[in-house]
Amino acid sequence: MAYLSFRCVFTMIGWFNETVNVKNGSLTESDNSIDYSAIIICILSAIGIITICSRSSFIYPFNDWYDPNCYFTVGKSMMNGIVPYRDLFEHKGPLLYFIHGIAWFISKNTFLGVYFIEIISMFVFLYYN
Repeated sequence: MAYLSFRCVFTMIGWFNETVNVKNGSLTESDNSIDYSAIIICILSAIGIITICSRSSFIYPFNDWYDPNCYFTVGKSMMNGIVPYRDLFEHKGPLLYFIHGIAWFISKNTFLGVYFIEIISMFVFLYYN
């Protein structure tokens, strides 16, 4: 769905047709140049979507979702030497805790680190989808 909507946006603006040739219903790259306009659109879209839709953004006074608070607590604990599944138990996987632990390095008391990681993830999804 996001692929179709962003393809329509790029086609309306005219940037999509300059960098990608549509042949027989499939997309083929015309050259290896970087499309900076697509990068800018994806970054701005990611910032707008995550700012409005995520409770980790700065426009909400606090994050009252249970799961992100648990992930952030376990990730923070991992970075402080506590062993998950032995000292502290939550039922999700260690990669999710590690990502929230990295977010803890960015901002120790708020979800601002999670917000930045969500923006990066949304940008990657929009750009490569």
